[in-house]
Formats: sequence, structure tokens, C-alpha cells
Amino acid sequence: MENSTTQRPTFLTVLCILTWIGCGLGIIGNLMGMAGASMLGSIGGKLMPYYAIQTICAILCLVGSIQMWKMKKMGFYIYTVGELLPLILSYILFADAMKALSGAGGKGLASAIAAGGIIGALIPIAFVVMYFVNTKDMK
Repeated sequence: MENSTTQRPTFLTVLCILTWIGCGLGIIGNLMGMAGASMLGSIGGKLMPYYAIQTICAILCLVGSIQMWKMKKMGFYIYTVGELLPLILSYILFADAMKALSGAGGKGLASAIAAGGIIGALIPIAFVVMYFVNTKDMK
């Protein structure tokens, strides 16, 4: 009799566990950010949607990784949205601020922030690629 379940590769198991840790920390951090932003008045009000979306995206990553743990390929797509949406959103939300900072004589600071953003984007992209490599084993 043929076994209908595919065994989860060790690499996928490690990725999922790392993702659960990261998602847990992300959800807690973003909820704390929302709590802190609520105390800042009007400035905090502008940050609330950012933290809310970041929290939702962390939950999407968590749900996607749980699906991939169960060897379901749909989890990869859910996870990918959860990882890439914040990168796109950050660019959209902070592009104007970066332009203003560059124009106000803060070109060096703007460059340093942009470099940090690029480095910060490498980890989510790397995880998407590593999960993609494992989709061949998923159904």
C-alpha cells in the first residue's frame, strides 16, 4: 500500500520553527508598538496602521508556515504575502519621508536608513526563497 503522506524535510521543519519564533516576536513587538503609538497622540495615530498591518502580516506568515508544516503548498503563498507586503508597504509609507530627509540636508542619514532597509529586506526574501525550494515536496 502506498503511503499518501509526504514526510516533511528537516530543512522545512527548521524553517517553520524559526518562523514561529520570529512571528511570535513580531506579533508581540507590533502589539507593543501599537500600545506605545497610542500614547503619542497625533504622531502615534499615523503609526497605528503601520503596526496593525505588520501584525496582520506576521499572522499571515504564521498561518502560512503552519500550512507548510502540514505540507500544503498554499501555505507558501500565504507566507509570501505576509513577508513581502510589509516590504512594499514600508517603501510606500517611508519613500516621501526619505525624500524630505534627503532634501533637508540629511542625505547621509537617508542613505544609512535606506541601506538598513535593504539589509532588513534580505532576511524575508531569503526565507521566501528557502521555503520556495521546499515547495517541490508539498501538495
